[in-house]
Formats: sequence, structure tokens, C-alpha cells
Amino acid sequence: MDNNKKNKILFLVNGLGMGNSTRCYSIIERLAENGMEIDVMTSANGLFFFSDKKEINRIIKINEFYYAKEKSGKLNVLRTILSLFDFIRIYVANNRLVKKYLKEERPSAVVIDSQYIFWPMISQKIPIIALNNSDIVVKSFFKMKNKPLSIAPQFFLIEFMDYLFHLLVPTKVISPVLGKFGSENRKFIHVPSIARKNCKREIHKENIKNVVIMLSGSAFGSQVNLEGESFPFHIDVIGRTGKSSGKVTFHGKILDNMDIIKRADVLVVNAGFSAVSEGVYMGKPMAVIPIENHAEQYINAKTVEELGLGIITKAEEIPSAIREVISNIGSFRSSHKSYPFAGDGSEKACRVITDIVNSQSR
Repeated sequence: MDNNKKNKILFLVNGLGMGNSTRCYSIIERLAENGMEIDVMTSANGLFFFSDKKEINRIIKINEFYYAKEKSGKLNVLRTILSLFDFIRIYVANNRLVKKYLKEERPSAVVIDSQYIFWPMISQKIPIIALNNSDIVVKSFFKMKNKPLSIAPQFFLIEFMDYLFHLLVPTKVISPVLGKFGSENRKFIHVPSIARKNCKREIHKENIKNVVIMLSGSAFGSQVNLEGESFPFHIDVIGRTGKSSGKVTFHGKILDNMDIIKRADVLVVNAGFSAVSEGVYMGKPMAVIPIENHAEQYINAKTVEELGLGIITKAEEIPSAIREVISNIGSFRSSHKSYPFAGDGSEKACRVITDIVNSQSR
């Protein structure tokens, strides 16, 4: 007898930064409108992000994975690998939490985003749907010329292994894509950029009035130093604390940043895929800062640059990067206008998940 709860979906979300949570919430909004009941298992920044979301039925805390870093704050791939035993301990503990939840709740499907628990779902014959574009990352890495050698260790030890996991384990993989869609297979389903429901595509035409610096909530998020700088427009800084003065306002970590982002003429963001995707979706010229030694973030930033939608830069170069984007604002706005916009990826992702859930009841 099938005891699955037909309208219940579990989202298993990595909470290291806020990008995974933002992307998942974009889809959760649509699923809730379609009558789905949503539970979320997450950690750290994910717990903060989902704490006020009314579409969530239940939030369950899990143990947090992490990347090791150097004293300078840079990603340390070797130390991350050497933390394997600690990762195993965390994985086993989270595996138990998921197994217990599935036995009690029996959801119709589990959506994973940068989480790698799978055996409880397989043993209970519950579909696994992943949000992951590792197929694009792998293809882009091997295609890209003149890439820095510093991203190779992280690519082969983490990103490529991520691709193999998603190629072999989930039932389906929803893979968001920037630019034109490439080839896909039965496992990876390409969708346009995923953005929250209240994102609006609006390419500004007026003079620069607002610049928004929105930095990652993870341990590797870039710092911002605007001391001694003077700009003829307002700057909002999201995700960092500091002394607000004159034309600079520090907002710290906030739950709803959309109203601030909407008024941005230029965005400065770390190169997590969610932040970049929403910037592209909304038509915002960008300065994108990849985490050093991180292959996926470098590829995300380089893709934005190659599409003519912004530039790739470094944290210590934020003031000069803002000036560079503004000095070429007409070109960037023109590129955003001609970008092959294919609509909202969240809606297509919602349809993929809903079809799998509905197939469980047949």
C-alpha cells in the first residue's frame, strides 16, 4: 500500500550561504500556489532565510557542512579534503535525521540543493529531484580557454565529483542555464534563470541613482571597503555591517532584500549562481566577484562577462569596478536588452516537480 503524502515535498537545502535557499524558495513559492505542502531541512543561513516564509509548513534543523579556509579567508581545498572524517560524522548524523523524517512523513518527493543524502529516499522509493547545474559547469570548464590553474583542484575534487553524483543518483536534475540552452539528456532538464516571484525584469534607462552591493552570507563572502571613496549616487550594502554615512547605507543581513535590489542601476555580487541568475533575470549590469580558487564561481562570473552583462572583478577592486561598469553602462544595458530571455525558470522547475509528484499517485 502506498502511504505517501501526495501533496507533501521535502526540500533538503545546503545552508552555507543564502543562494541555495533563495533558489529553492523561488520554486517553493510556485509549488505552494499549486497546493503543495512544503517542509524544509536546512542549517545556518538557511534557517535564517526561511524563518519568516509563510509557504513553509515546517523547518527542521540539520548539521552544517563547510569549506575550510585559510587565515586570509581564501578557500583551502586541501584542508577541506582533510576534513573528510568530520564530514562523514556530519553526513551520518544528517542521514539519520532524514531517515527518521521520511518514515514519519512519507513525502511524495525530496528536492535536494547541494545536499548529498540519498539512501533513505532510494530505500523508501521516494523520487529525488536535484537543483544543480554541474553539467553546465563541467562543460564550461573544459570549453573555456585561458582559465586560471588555481581553480583546477577545486574543480576536479569537488565540482566534477558533484557532476558524477548528479549524473548517477537523482531521479531528475533541474539545471538552470545562463544564455542559450545547450544539449541536455534525460537526467538534466535545462531551465532559464531561476528568480524569486517578486523579481521584475526592468532594464533602467535613466542616469545612475543607486548601486547595490549584495555579498554572500557564507564564510567566503567578499568584504567591502569604501573608506575614502566618494560617489555621486547612493550605495546600499546588503549582507555586511558597517558605519552608514552620506551616500552609503549598510543594511547587514536582512530577510527581504528585494525592494533594495529592484531600485539598483548596478549590482555588485559574489558569483554564486542564484545571485548572478537574479541579476541577469532583472536586467542589472553587474560587477561579479568569484571566490578565489572556486571553479564554479569563476565560470559564473566569466559567463556574465562573456555575455556582455557585466564584468568580473575582485573584492579589493569594488570601487574601480563600479566606475568601470558605469562608464560602459550603455553597452551593458544594450546587452541585457538583447539577452535571449526565456522567461521564469522557477515555473518550469515547478512543472517538472509537480509532474513527478503527480506520477506517484498513478
